[in-house]
Amino acid sequence: APDTDAPDTDAPDTDAPDTDAPDTDAPDTDAPDTDAPDTDAPDTDAPNTDAPNTDAPDTDAPDTNAPDTDAPDTDAPDTDAPDTDAPDTDAPDTDAPDTDAPDTDAPDTDAPDTDAPETDAPKTDAPDTDAPDTDAPDTDAPDTDAPDTDAPDTDAPDTDAPDTDAPGTDAPDTDAPDTDAP
Repeated sequence: APDTDAPDTDAPDTDAPDTDAPDTDAPDTDAPDTDAPDTDAPDTDAPNTDAPNTDAPDTDAPDTNAPDTDAPDTDAPDTDAPDTDAPDTDAPDTDAPDTDAPDTDAPDTDAPDTDAPETDAPKTDAPDTDAPDTDAPDTDAPDTDAPDTDAPDTDAPDTDAPDTDAPGTDAPDTDAPDTDAP
C-alpha cells in the first residue's frame, strides 16, 4: 500500500554547537593522608587559683657603711707571773720585801679604732604576707602522638573556565510515530 504517514513537520534544530574548551587540568596526584588520629587524652588539670602576690616592693636603702679597715691586734700576750706575796699583816711592818719581778711586757701599740659608726637606717619593710601556692601540680601526661608527616598538597588549582554555552531551546519532536506496515 502507498505510504500514508503525514510528512514530518518538526522545525529543524537551531541550537548553536557547544564551543566550551575541553577540561585540561591534570588529575590530582597527592597521596592520601596516612597519619594516625590523635589519641592523647584532653587536659583535665584544674586552673591555677592562687591569688597574685600583693606585697609592696622592698624600699630599704642599701647598706652604705665602709668596711672596717682597722689592722688586727698584734701585741704579744702578757707573760708576767701572777703575784704570790702573802697579804700584808703589819702591826709594825715585818713583811719581807716584795720579790716579784717587774712587769716586762711592751706597751700596747695598736692604733685606736677609727671606723665611722654604723649609720644605716633600720629595715622598715613589712614582712611578706602572701599565702603559699596551693595549686596541685599538673598531672596530665605529655602528648605522645607522632608529628604529621603527610606531604603538603602540591596539585595546581583548577584553571578551566566555567561552561558558558546557552542551554538548548529547541522544542521537543511532536510528530506521531510512523505507522505504515513495512
